Amino acid sequence: MGIVEQAIAQTRNLRSRVRRETPGFSHPNLEFFRGSILDRNAVKKAVSGVNKVFHNAAQNPLAKDVELFWSVNKGGTQIIADEAAAAGVEKLIYTSSSAVYGAPKSNPVTEDTKPNPGEDYGRAKLAGEIICKRAVKRHGLDVAIVRPRTILGHGRLGTAHILFDWIERGLDIPVLAGGNNRYQFVHSDDLAWACIAASNLKGFATYNIGAAEFGTMRELLQVVIDHAGTASRIKSIPMGPTVLVANVASALGLSP
Repeated sequence: MGIVEQAIAQTRNLRSRVRRETPGFSHPNLEFFRGSILDRNAVKKAVSGVNKVFHNAAQNPLAKDVELFWSVNKGGTQIIADEAAAAGVEKLIYTSSSAVYGAPKSNPVTEDTKPNPGEDYGRAKLAGEIICKRAVKRHGLDVAIVRPRTILGHGRLGTAHILFDWIERGLDIPVLAGGNNRYQFVHSDDLAWACIAASNLKGFATYNIGAAEFGTMRELLQVVIDHAGTASRIKSIPMGPTVLVANVASALGLSP
């Protein structure tokens, strides 16, 4: 987006509390506090005296732990919303997910598209959104909901690291039915900028965040292959049989 520099400039004057520890890292504008979002006392301590809370903690889909999806993504969000409201926090920015849309019936998806999650992760993230909206009505908490597309960036590759590994090794890359579906990602730096921008706007709002420019899956993978300079080739595989095998493998816990 060409706006990362603006995000860096804005964050220089921010004093943030991060609920995690990064070994060997320190910064004069950061205070590290370690705790679980399921620990109400820890959350109360973390948000005390804070103007803005960026709620980025979540149990992600790779864990495949349905119980944790709900306890962390719903229960943890309830605790954060409660304690943020009680502490008089100026703004809560909740990082949700585009998974709340499930498989939309039409494209493009907008903030007006009705959520219809198709699995537990998406349903739990939507439950977190509902909790935030209730906090707005009941406690007057100012909330921004951010729904990012698939996030890529330093330290945030998800399942994409498997494709990168295959390309590095020169293996062929399968795509479904030609790979001509358009797919939108978002870079972690741009998402961080968007969250900061949302924190500076007053009033409840929901934002979909994704790359301004994007193409088909085949085009995206070809760019990576060309950049790596390996012998990998993109090969199309049939949709029907592949989806059937993939669903069975996922149910058996055999797929990533």
